[in-house]
Amino acid sequence: MRLEPDGPGSSRRGQASAGSSALGNTVSFEALFAANPLPMWVYDLETLAFLEVNDAAVLKYGYSRDEFLRMRIADIRPPDDVPALLANVAEQRTALQQSGHWRHRLKSGELIDVEIVSHTLRFAERAAALVVAQDVTARLRAERDLANSEARKAGMLEAAMDAIVAADHQGLITEFNPAAERAFGLRARDVLGRPLDETIIPPGLRDRHRWAFARYLDTGQPTILGRRLELSGLHADGHEFPIEFTVYRVPMDGPPVFSAFIRDLTEAKALQEQLFQAQKMESVGRLAGGIAHDFNNLLTAISGYAQLALDEPRLSADAREAIAQITTAAERATELTSQLLAFSRRQVLRPVSLHLGLKVDEIAPMLRRLLGEDVDLITHTAPALGNVLVDPSQLTQVILNLAVNARDAMPRGGTLTIETDNVELDAEYAAGHAEVTPGPYVVLSVTDSGTGMDETTRARLFEPFFTTKEQGKGTGLGLATVYGIVKQSGGHIWAYSEPNHGTVFKIYLPRVETPAVEPRERRAAAPAGRGTETIMVVEDDAAVRQFVQIVLERHGYRVIAASGASDALDRIAGADGPIHLLITDIVMPGMSGVELAKRAAELVPGIKVMFASGYTENTIVHHGVLDPGVPFLQKPFAPGQLAERVRVELDS
Repeated sequence: MRLEPDGPGSSRRGQASAGSSALGNTVSFEALFAANPLPMWVYDLETLAFLEVNDAAVLKYGYSRDEFLRMRIADIRPPDDVPALLANVAEQRTALQQSGHWRHRLKSGELIDVEIVSHTLRFAERAAALVVAQDVTARLRAERDLANSEARKAGMLEAAMDAIVAADHQGLITEFNPAAERAFGLRARDVLGRPLDETIIPPGLRDRHRWAFARYLDTGQPTILGRRLELSGLHADGHEFPIEFTVYRVPMDGPPVFSAFIRDLTEAKALQEQLFQAQKMESVGRLAGGIAHDFNNLLTAISGYAQLALDEPRLSADAREAIAQITTAAERATELTSQLLAFSRRQVLRPVSLHLGLKVDEIAPMLRRLLGEDVDLITHTAPALGNVLVDPSQLTQVILNLAVNARDAMPRGGTLTIETDNVELDAEYAAGHAEVTPGPYVVLSVTDSGTGMDETTRARLFEPFFTTKEQGKGTGLGLATVYGIVKQSGGHIWAYSEPNHGTVFKIYLPRVETPAVEPRERRAAAPAGRGTETIMVVEDDAAVRQFVQIVLERHGYRVIAASGASDALDRIAGADGPIHLLITDIVMPGMSGVELAKRAAELVPGIKVMFASGYTENTIVHHGVLDPGVPFLQKPFAPGQLAERVRVELDS
């Protein structure tokens, strides 16, 4: 078909006709362009020049009609798109109709996305194309935003550490993120479309869930929406585990959709239980330490006066025997308070750097005698074992107590294995053990082949006075003592056990670079010395104060006794001669012994000080470790021990 223009010199608006394969019926270009609200134009397929444009195109693109008719269609395309445009025009010469998405540039320079439909035709005896363009920038942007939103949602679902499960108004699962897969042991593709209550909710809670869900759908009144609850979840293997979850309604049109945010509390509950146990042990330890402190004052007087009575030459044999029994009972009570102090971490430690393997080898012969012939003792020390900072005597007590505990767990004999090795406790391990600081440690493992323990027994293992032995066989302080010594030494202890599968205790002590100290020969105690110096004794317990005064006066010293710090300062200020030594309890009402010593040094420059206590949580003993060079006498003490230490301090 052929386009007939309106006449010479007229505009190129006119009648355009095309075959049925193109535009169909004959139409008026003027009417077509005027009626269509979308931009339209005709361009020459050979020169690509605009031949005609409608008013909508002028309005949309910002060029006047005359400007359009001086331009080529490449002028409204970004330079990067021109090669594709030329290829498309070449194809269009043989095609009757085409459609596609392109980028067009407005006169302002703004780029828009357009969807075009083009028809080939003859225009003024030229091969031309009629183009209808629709701006789809907003639509594509919305589609991109939707795609980005979906991508962000998918990314958040993938990255979320908590389980996220969504369900529709029928209770069917629509979302199940990777964290949910890990928590419940299920795969998303296996649960999508399944009822939520039959998938991850334990049988005992399903009726409650269905009732709450149905109630909300019927009344619109939520029962759990937005509330954080703790319940149980159902794992794929059938076991239930603690979860915390919150349910929200997703704001959208149509039937309701719900999202549940679920957190597995298994690890948190375990850490919470560890913290509770640690706090409980700390509380019991404080109580035990306070009892031991007060009891040590009583034992100092009991055992001290008993030994003074035994020194009386006119004592009858029966009286001497009775007092000896008192002394023996006091010694046993002293051992008990020592264990209480060990558990409560209030004892005085004198740590040195030592090789743990050599210490085990040193006491192995003693252990073999202790265990008996029906228990095999196996020891193993790792090569290049690091050193630890511990009190050697307390470490010996730890190993002996564990050995005795193991022997009692193997009534028919068995094997006790003691191993030492270097370990690194990393952040992952520390995350699962509330009190552990990551770093290098030396581990002491004590493993027996005995009867083992159930979980209930293991949970109370280190509690003082807890025992599974028959009444009268043990105090229940052995493992409590071990716990206290290990903790006071900066270490950690864990027990692993199952019924009929034995028990292993693992003790982790911080590794140090300090060279190990060689063991020294035990020297014999020096005989109690005598003197004539003046000594001030400050003790708030009257029985202990009187006992110390009697002992020192029997050894020739002049004693000034005071019941407290205020009384002592008054007596120092009014003394008629020099005071050579101050012996003071550390814990006293009103003013501590440490503060008294400072005030006394101001009044009597050069005065010597010796501290005594049955309870050592103070500035002299930092975390139970005695400061180097500070004279200290642990209660209860014997008369000879007191006299010897006084003489040593006066002569130092």
